[in-house]
Amino acid sequence: MTISDDSSVIMVDNEKHRTNLCQAIVTGGFNLGQASDQVFALGFDMVTKNAVEGYICNVVDELPAMPEARYMHQAVIAKGKTGSWTLFVAGGKSSPRTWHDTVWSLDLLPYFKTGLKRTKEDGTTENLTSEWQTCASMQSARSNFAMIALRNYIYVYGGVSGAGASDRPHAPVLSSVVIERYLIAGDSWETIQVSAVTKLAAFSWCQMGDTA
Repeated sequence: MTISDDSSVIMVDNEKHRTNLCQAIVTGGFNLGQASDQVFALGFDMVTKNAVEGYICNVVDELPAMPEARYMHQAVIAKGKTGSWTLFVAGGKSSPRTWHDTVWSLDLLPYFKTGLKRTKEDGTTENLTSEWQTCASMQSARSNFAMIALRNYIYVYGGVSGAGASDRPHAPVLSSVVIERYLIAGDSWETIQVSAVTKLAAFSWCQMGDTA
């Protein structure tokens, strides 16, 4: 498997998320001129060659495809409304000039635990699965932004929301709502006002500390 360009890769904390079935989840991306809706769970196996240790990446599961293809989006794992770990995917693009404010969620319980069953109406059982749910949209469409889960919220910062009218080769429109946060329990977004905050996009960022 080749991980598409501009996909979102989320590392799975095996201890925190209480699973040993995968170490990362990859969503979407852009490959061979098309946006992707695929979602893969990955595992890493350590190998030694010529006394040098390295890792091999394997696809261990294919999760339900996203409702639509996306790239330059963001994804996080956070506790959902039911209390189980949930994958949230926000924003991104579906084509070079189409930006989105959409947010979706997928309950990860069936993919973090083995042997889970559910009973159908006819009394028979089948493997437990989950489906993507549509969440409240962000207040601004955006790609190339930062997103992080912190306690009961998901925060987004910055991003590109459109193509500018300038003659310059790269003059995007930056998101007018610079910082907003999503209340998971209430399925709602609110603007976070920070004095003199800088509009940014396509920047490098990192997570510091626990986001449980």
